[in-house]
Amino acid sequence: MNKERMDKLISLDSTYSTDYERLSLFNLIAGNDELWNLKHQIYDFEDHSINPEILESGIASSSKKLITIGFNLFNSYPTDSLIDCFTNLDDDNFDLVIQSIKIRFNRGGLE
Repeated sequence: MNKERMDKLISLDSTYSTDYERLSLFNLIAGNDELWNLKHQIYDFEDHSINPEILESGIASSSKKLITIGFNLFNSYPTDSLIDCFTNLDDDNFDLVIQSIKIRFNRGGLE
């Protein structure tokens, strides 16, 4: 996990340490360079809400997949099957998704 990036997202949002839904989404954003660069398009830090419109903006399919997984962990946003979510993820993004799932269900991951 990129602690510095994660701390910045938590600060921007004033996220509670027990808000595992947001923390799991923020973990994906902090851990992926493309998502990090799109953070303000993915999440509205003033309204404290996701921006599903980003999924229609022509972003790369791998980024779209990670964002959709993050939205699903955040608020059960509709996503592909579990198999489709993990298909074609490189090792780093696969590990990032597993870490975010652990955070979401309070099984560790925020080390």
